[in-house]
Amino acid sequence: MTEKSHPSSKSDSKPELEFPLFSMLQANSWWAPYRAMAHMMGQAERNVALMVQTNRKLADSLREIVRREQDTLLNLTDKMMHELSDNAQKKNGDAAPSLEIYQTAMEGARDFGQAMVDAQAESLEAVREYTQAAIEAGRQSVAEIQTAA
Repeated sequence: MTEKSHPSSKSDSKPELEFPLFSMLQANSWWAPYRAMAHMMGQAERNVALMVQTNRKLADSLREIVRREQDTLLNLTDKMMHELSDNAQKKNGDAAPSLEIYQTAMEGARDFGQAMVDAQAESLEAVREYTQAAIEAGRQSVAEIQTAA
């Protein structure tokens, strides 16, 4: 702690006290690493929240796909049972399923595959966007640190 007196002050005034630590704490360069760390921690928290949100959307999409596949299988089973019932009533003896049932099954498999690809592509696109935003935020943090130093 040092004493400092103003040249224009009167001799009866008290000298001002100067605290070197206080002036050092007021300097912006002292706080820059802490601000950068806080910014990075905030960005990491946002990234985790965005990844959880992306995974939730993917899980919801997959649940919807499973529901649609269940409906398709139930419809397919219903058609097969009606056809077997009709063949039994005719006493035809021909219990081979019709071409319509196979087409329905193939259409369901194609829809399932396409829905899976769409859900995964949507999820990967969201991850790409979030990663790009995190890279930009990191560049801004580095620029702030460099300008503060």
